[in-house]
Amino acid sequence: MAVNDKEYQVKDMTILEDDLKTQKKYKSTGEAFVIKYPFPQDRKTIARRIAAEFNGLPMDSFSYADRTVIMRDAEIDALVEGPESWKGADNCLDEDLKNWLYEECKNWQTEFQEKLKKNKFAKRSKKTEVPD
Repeated sequence: MAVNDKEYQVKDMTILEDDLKTQKKYKSTGEAFVIKYPFPQDRKTIARRIAAEFNGLPMDSFSYADRTVIMRDAEIDALVEGPESWKGADNCLDEDLKNWLYEECKNWQTEFQEKLKKNKFAKRSKKTEVPD
């Protein structure tokens, strides 16, 4: 991933823009996807997309399966960058790929939270790598 000058200060930690992203390859096709950690603005985007999909109706108006698909697709579209062929979750017919992407989004969020808890970003400059 390209080096970016954006950095965020959280307590004594310095988090670079590239720290918020991870790259994963889908085993079936070998395509690479970049998954980013959701910032509050991303959470707003996801919430707005879900609200638009529900069209003002109560959540209980939709089946559990439909609610799950709507929430999954909204999160994927907000957090995943794919190859040129990737046109978003709504235009993808491969349910296995979408489920895999959603699972990877959740795994990345958990992994990033663990790094924060272990203070992996403490007192480092832009040139310092994140320890494992």
